[in-house]
Amino acid sequence: MSGTAIKERFERFLRAKGWPFVAVDEAARALFGGVRPPRMFDFLVHAPDGPKLLCLLQRRPRATEADRKCLTEWRRIFGDGFIGCIVWTRRDKFLAATLTEIDRGAAIKDGAPIEELVDETEALKLWSAS
Repeated sequence: MSGTAIKERFERFLRAKGWPFVAVDEAARALFGGVRPPRMFDFLVHAPDGPKLLCLLQRRPRATEADRKCLTEWRRIFGDGFIGCIVWTRRDKFLAATLTEIDRGAAIKDGAPIEELVDETEALKLWSAS
């Protein structure tokens, strides 16, 4: 499956979930002006009552050093409240691993469905606020 096909499927998935998002295309990339980390993320997703995700789509469950640098830099630019994650598809599900999980050495191939990432992050946010 091509990168474009994955992006189109992810966009349909986000619309079906009703999660607000911005697909970062070439026009949107120009808005960042002089701020250019080595790579751009693909989607900014804001799950209702959930986290704000900087999503980097991959065809396979992998994270290169360049991917990690990309997400780290964009998270620094956007600030607290944004979570960098690698997203890929397996058996018609979108799976994700957060930058924090990747940095801790988690096996990225075992990622969780992105819905669980959103639910788990919201639960952690509510727990830490109490």
